[in-house]
Amino acid sequence: MIRSSTIAFGGFAAGAALAALGLLLAPNAAPEDATPTTAPPVASIVDPAPWWFSPAETLIGPTALLIQDLEMEDGDLVVRYELRDLSPPAIGRILTLSEANSFFTTPREEPVVAPERWTLETVSGDVDGISSSARAPVARFDVPEGFVLGTITGLRVDSYRMRMPYVFDIAVTPIPGTTYELDDGFSFTITRVLPQSSTTIIHIDYLTPSDAFTAGEPTPVIISGVGPDWISYNQRQAGGVFGGLQLIRNGSELPETITLRVRTTYWVPFETSIDIDPEGIRNG
Repeated sequence: MIRSSTIAFGGFAAGAALAALGLLLAPNAAPEDATPTTAPPVASIVDPAPWWFSPAETLIGPTALLIQDLEMEDGDLVVRYELRDLSPPAIGRILTLSEANSFFTTPREEPVVAPERWTLETVSGDVDGISSSARAPVARFDVPEGFVLGTITGLRVDSYRMRMPYVFDIAVTPIPGTTYELDDGFSFTITRVLPQSSTTIIHIDYLTPSDAFTAGEPTPVIISGVGPDWISYNQRQAGGVFGGLQLIRNGSELPETITLRVRTTYWVPFETSIDIDPEGIRNG
């Protein structure tokens, strides 16, 4: 009995000793009615957003815009940038200059998308800007006299143009002097109908939009006849200058209505609001 009582007491003493040790190790333990505290969340590591050409690029549709430089020029703020399309220009391998036929000119590498209207955000207010052409990657802002680059707080694109194929068929009456409106600033006129012994020649003059984006577009306007009776279509030359198109059709007489196919390229406008990556502005 004495032995078992001694063992029991020894266990109780050990428990009391451990309890006392616990009080010593945690003398500032919170009372039972205290609100438990929660440890602050640990910030998670976020991977940087994917990019195509530069972490500071800004995507506008299928094209990446990269700011190259910001500087004052003749009292204007000039923003120079680079445009890089995300897709290759064509399937296959691009020939080097040494492999290309020197008879043909090197094609211009124009982007699919080009910004047009901009807004420069500053501590003193917003300033409108403009890019006048896809072939001149420059935006100009008419800033106040004494403008300081350090007052810029942001930059955004408010509208852009996208280079789109323009293909459709149109039924026309082959009467000289008849003009057909195709789109804003885009039309063609049947100027002459010349019956031959077995064919008919049609002369067509066309007018393209005068804005800097569509005017001078390297893709020529092509108007051809639809159907098996059409022999050819090509640019016609008058006085050493290509002044329009010439279509040739079998038969010395034309039906009352003919179908023509119009093919060219049109810079379609898009209204939007795209903020330029601030890192790109700082890098520029």
